[in-house]
Amino acid sequence: MDAKEKGAMGETVVYREIVSMLGELDFECKVIQNARFPFESVYGERGYITAEIDIVVFTPYLIFLFEVKNEKYKKFDYKEPLWNLMDDEPVSNPIEQNHTHKEVFCSELKIPREQVITVEVLLENGCVPNMPSVYPNDYVFSLDDIKNKLVYLLATTSDGIQKMEVIYKQFIDMLKKHNISEEEHINLLKRTEKIETRIRNVIGYINLHRTDVVHCTCCNVGKLYFKDKNYRSTNESERASKHFFLGCSNYGNKKIKCEAGLIYVDKNKDSSLFKEIKPDSIAHRNNWGMKK
Repeated sequence: MDAKEKGAMGETVVYREIVSMLGELDFECKVIQNARFPFESVYGERGYITAEIDIVVFTPYLIFLFEVKNEKYKKFDYKEPLWNLMDDEPVSNPIEQNHTHKEVFCSELKIPREQVITVEVLLENGCVPNMPSVYPNDYVFSLDDIKNKLVYLLATTSDGIQKMEVIYKQFIDMLKKHNISEEEHINLLKRTEKIETRIRNVIGYINLHRTDVVHCTCCNVGKLYFKDKNYRSTNESERASKHFFLGCSNYGNKKIKCEAGLIYVDKNKDSSLFKEIKPDSIAHRNNWGMKK
């Protein structure tokens, strides 16, 4: 069984548990699996990348976003951006991953973050440390926690700020409109991870979040997005190398004629301009305050 099959099996286990619990509640709920949709990002060559939420549950009061991991971690810290699998392979922190899902979900649908609860399910790690998450309204559960605690969380009631059936319909319409395939999502994800690795290798840290956008200070109209080119050495025995750089979305636009230069992320080029990039965060664009 490969990682993809194992992941799908884990999601099915959690999905069945959730559906069983929802049947015990006194109100109707709706469940969606593998919800993929685009969001604006500096990492997108065409201005966007995509998110995939494993399971989304709509109750009349709250929305729950589930990130399911069916792999065992050798070492993990809620605050660290990368966790280690048993073979020491570094992978993304699922808490951070699901928090990004929450941010883009709330941003795209224009709904309050207080209405959305995030849940990360770690199926292979047995007992999960009983410690608070780094984010409000976020829970890290083991399989036993799912069976013993989740039903009480799903039964939570609150004063609805918006009618859930309206939000649900908006979300369904958005999914149908964009119709993002699994292949497209995976390709965009792999490209984003390659750029992040390049950034970390060049400047030692990642200075751009996936939800960031960067405004062009040259034309003051366009935005900078990552593009790439393959360069082949004059030595035919050497492999082609890929160069990533930021370029304005108005490049080649005859009406605006933006003359912004390319900002490379490359060890062989000056990275000072890249370090000076000032991103516009999703929190700032939505006028959000504290983390919620």
